[in-house]
Amino acid sequence: LCASPAYWERTGVPSAPEDLRGHECLLYSSLPTPRVWRFRHGKSVRVSGRFAVDHGESLRQAALDGVGVAYMPEFLVGRDLTAGRLVSALDDWCQSRMKVYALHPRNRNLAPKVRVFVDFLADRFQPVPPWRSGRVEASAA
Repeated sequence: LCASPAYWERTGVPSAPEDLRGHECLLYSSLPTPRVWRFRHGKSVRVSGRFAVDHGESLRQAALDGVGVAYMPEFLVGRDLTAGRLVSALDDWCQSRMKVYALHPRNRNLAPKVRVFVDFLADRFQPVPPWRSGRVEASAA
């Protein structure tokens, strides 16, 4: 959960999930219930917002532009958080890590492209992401 420093300065940083009811929330429209944000401990809050998109990069850009609060995966905003372009809130409430599984047929002749892809996933979704470890990949972000 994050927003630009300018947004938090204008509105104040929420201290509990319920406080989001008074904020302009940026909605990811591809979710089954984009207006219901789920937190740890079974907590969920119905939020409102005028900005809804089905593209994570557009959601990220709206947060960077100070339009509102985004609740999105850290791999999309991690570098922005590290650089201070976005500031997180409610860290103790946000969902815990999700697991990523790569399923493939088990055989001795695993295609090289499958092995490379599985290795890429293992590296990309490692316990300490690149934006936290100081290992930064070349990107347009």
